[in-house]
Amino acid sequence: MKLQVRYHNIGDKTRAEKELRRQSAKLKRHMKKFSPDLVNLHVSLEREKRPINPFEASLALYLPPGQLHARESAPDELAALKYAFAELWREIKKMKAKLQRRTERRRSSPRRPVSVA
Repeated sequence: MKLQVRYHNIGDKTRAEKELRRQSAKLKRHMKKFSPDLVNLHVSLEREKRPINPFEASLALYLPPGQLHARESAPDELAALKYAFAELWREIKKMKAKLQRRTERRRSSPRRPVSVA
């Protein structure tokens, strides 16, 4: 898995880097099905000049079936990263369900018996 990180107006990056390593390792374990060269994760962590929720984390996960995006803001950089990764996990679950066609497998009526002549 390729990882690209961009920090903007972040002072001390050590806590954010530690959380990012932990979350990306967890993500890497779940993406073993895909080729490591085809999985890209772009992370952007910014601090803006607003009084409420100044930290914003933006994630983009590029997979062979498509792209997944998550963006969250919080008063702390760690919280913003955790919220963004939680949103990304929800998107991954939706994508997996779509790939497995869970909604198409449900039948509205029972199967009819096949008569053999």
